[in-house]
Amino acid sequence: MKRFWATIGSFPCFALIATILVASPAHAYAGATTPTVAAEYAGGTITADEIAAYARSLQYPYSDPWTAYFDAAHDSALQADTSDILRLCAEEILWDRTMAQEARQKGFVLPRTLEVEAEKRYDECVADEWRTSVASRITTLSLETIGRMMEKDRRPFFQEEQRQVAYIFLQKDGPKADKPAPEKFRLLRDLKWRIESGELDFGDAARRFSEAASASSGGRIGWVRRSDRYHPAFKTLVFQTPAGSLSDAVELHNGYYLVKVESVISDRNPSAEEVARDVVLAAEALRLARAEAVAQAEKTAIAAVSEASSPIKAIVEAARREGLDDSRCSLTLALLLDRLVARAYYETSVSEQIKVTEDDARQYYDANPTQMRESGIFRLTRFTVPTQTRKGQPARSLEKARQLAETIRNDLIGGTSDTDLVRRWEPRGLIVEETSGWEQGTGIGPADMELLRQPEGYISGLYSTTTGVVFFRLDGKRELPLIPFEVKRDQLLKTLRDLRVAESMVESRKAVAERLRLRPRWY
Repeated sequence: MKRFWATIGSFPCFALIATILVASPAHAYAGATTPTVAAEYAGGTITADEIAAYARSLQYPYSDPWTAYFDAAHDSALQADTSDILRLCAEEILWDRTMAQEARQKGFVLPRTLEVEAEKRYDECVADEWRTSVASRITTLSLETIGRMMEKDRRPFFQEEQRQVAYIFLQKDGPKADKPAPEKFRLLRDLKWRIESGELDFGDAARRFSEAASASSGGRIGWVRRSDRYHPAFKTLVFQTPAGSLSDAVELHNGYYLVKVESVISDRNPSAEEVARDVVLAAEALRLARAEAVAQAEKTAIAAVSEASSPIKAIVEAARREGLDDSRCSLTLALLLDRLVARAYYETSVSEQIKVTEDDARQYYDANPTQMRESGIFRLTRFTVPTQTRKGQPARSLEKARQLAETIRNDLIGGTSDTDLVRRWEPRGLIVEETSGWEQGTGIGPADMELLRQPEGYISGLYSTTTGVVFFRLDGKRELPLIPFEVKRDQLLKTLRDLRVAESMVESRKAVAERLRLRPRWY
């Protein structure tokens, strides 16, 4: 799983490289064809193109805040969000530019390691735009091509049987043994008889009697597949129950179940013609064909430029030979270098002024026990509703992202499987990320504190970040001993110093914007 992070502010420059200049497809950029002034200041201007490149490279919520601001004229909450991002980008670009100019005038030299890393990021950006260009050349697929792809691997086109399920659940409240069925089991059998006789509606019965979270939705949990993450005994019950009927009242691993299978979609192993007619399957075929074309083009490029020092350099050279426009990457590289020079110079300038004592480190140690464990303490699934939606869809405000996240969270609490949740909400932008191992934390302090107090399976509340709204499912938790303060001391001193440098940068940034009279042009 990608490492959790909640906010992007002012970073110490050596940490910055990890997040800046993330390559993105060329079509994701929507800047104007001629420079549009987004902000003015004493002695210069900042363009909308610069703000878009800056915001995209730092993974801010909107890849093009300028366009997003004007597109959101009908939505005051979203327009306020985009205005805040525009101002933040303008202030940071101005501060970077001003500090970098001062640094260069004083002969400050950026460490070569950072220069090299910036050049690598530029190469990656060019290579990614080249890949997008190669992929975009394939717009349609013939039946012969689809057939060839299916002969190679049918799995992407195979559709697994799925069943639409609702159930009533009653918790066990006594030992199993060989005693007569408890009252709850007898109640469930009685409910089945009343539902089948028409005396009681299944949904009403679930809302009144079920002790599962899905009771509020009439017991419905959506579509279930054999590959979904449900208990094997529950899946066996679901797939033994005929479509349109009720199961028997059954005792399973954790209680008593009465399952209703509302409908069934059988396994589907489509032909090439059926794939071509199905919008979803045709889109998957196109995606696979484009990926295959890109992989082949990369092999050709690497073979053609045998003198290149690395595969990425060979691809960049191929892009140049094809005349690929690298202006977006060049612009982002220039912004990146200004940012790196400015931050490295500023850190050097304030190094004597920023003081951190051992007492400060001790207080931080005591206040953040989660971060002082020997290793990860959580296994998590992170659910994110981003403010920056997919291409062709409008951006959303944090308020709307929160509303959507609340709906999805209720779906999950109601018993919807991860697979069904993704299928239902991924088109609206939902991102589901599961940890591959033990995580130190979520990256959001209040969420860590919440999860530490809760049992496995718990679903957290909602948390707003710079990229949207997130919540977590606690898949596992373990308690590990604290690392002694003496072992963490030097690391804590550096962490605190970095935090104070970042806070000082924010104050300096605002002071520069005020001194140079930064004025926005978007309102």
